[in-house]
This record gives sequence, C-alpha cells and structure tokens, in this order.
Amino acid sequence: NVLDAAFDRLEVILSHFDNVYFSLSGGKDSSVMVQLAAIVAKKMNKKFDVLFIDLEAQYKETIRHVEELKRNYDSVIDKFYWVCLPLSLRNASSIIQPKWICWDENDRDKWVREMPDGAINEKNNEWDWFKHGMEFEQFIIEFAKWYGNENGMSAAGIGIRTDESLNRMRTIISDKKITFNNHGWTTLVREAENVYNFYPIYDW
Repeated sequence: NVLDAAFDRLEVILSHFDNVYFSLSGGKDSSVMVQLAAIVAKKMNKKFDVLFIDLEAQYKETIRHVEELKRNYDSVIDKFYWVCLPLSLRNASSIIQPKWICWDENDRDKWVREMPDGAINEKNNEWDWFKHGMEFEQFIIEFAKWYGNENGMSAAGIGIRTDESLNRMRTIISDKKITFNNHGWTTLVREAENVYNFYPIYDW
C-alpha cells in the first residue's frame, strides 16, 4: 500500500544520504511527508532539515500548523530554515500589478502580519546568492545548490502527488531524468549536480 511504500522510500533516502531536507509549505501533502519522515527518522536515529518559505500573506492556521510541526518534531529536525525573504510572487488580486514582493522592507506598512522571531530575513541572511525580489522558483534552485555545496551529496524531499497535475506526473515518469539508484521517484537537480529531489508520496 502507499503508506508502507512511502515508509520504504524514506528509509532508502535516510539510509543513503546524511544530508536531507524537506520542503514544507504547511499544506496537507508536505505536512504528511514531514510527519512520515519524522516517524522513520526516529526509528533510524537520524535527523533531517526543513525548508519553509514564509510568503507573508498566508493563512493564520497554516502558520500555526508549521509552528506545531517545528515544535512537535524538534527531536529529529536539525535545522529549520524559516525563510522570510523579499521574494517576487504572482499577484492574483490585481491586473495592474502582476507581481508583488513579500516581506519588502520598503513596504513594511503594508505587511499582512509581523515577521516571526528568528526568521531568516534580508538583514540577517548570509546567502550572497540571494537578490532582493528574486523569483520564488529561482530561490528553490539556488537553495538546493547552496545546500549541496555546503553539505555534499544531499536529498530534498518534495511533497507532490501525480494525481494533482500532468506536469507533476511527468516529473515522476520521465525517462530523460537522472535518478538515484534507478528509483523512479527521485530526480537529480541538474543545476545543483549533487542534490536529488525525491517524492515519497507521489502515488497518494
């Protein structure tokens, strides 16, 4: 069944990679992925990192849930990257301004909420590759490259399901990608070269 299969995939990753991070959005898929990973990590006496990109205009309950995950699984989470950087995002509420920048200090009076304590922000981040207004998608790639360069061969858990879109299915079934040990649910991040994305719940 898909639950046991997910546990098996997580065991494969945590057995072969010492450096693993999970991309957390606070939604159901990535949340379940992190909770399953915590179960496996506890059993294997392993730890992992979490990347959460806080987009500022997020539901209060989403933030509460992320805080809950961070607190409940602190025994298996090593580094929790709570990112509050000014990223360029699509604006679905205006045809005049198609993009907006979250956590922009220049528009602090318009912030939806206060920045969480201890978050990685424009003033305290040490990433020389970060640029104000960077696209969200580019940040994901640059973070993977940085993480791999800092830690060596690494794996990044992504909580996507093929049922959600054709593009997500293509990510899994492509025969043109480089996989880890021929596992179809893994993909080498070509820009990073030493980081594999893996999708433990792709068939849920």
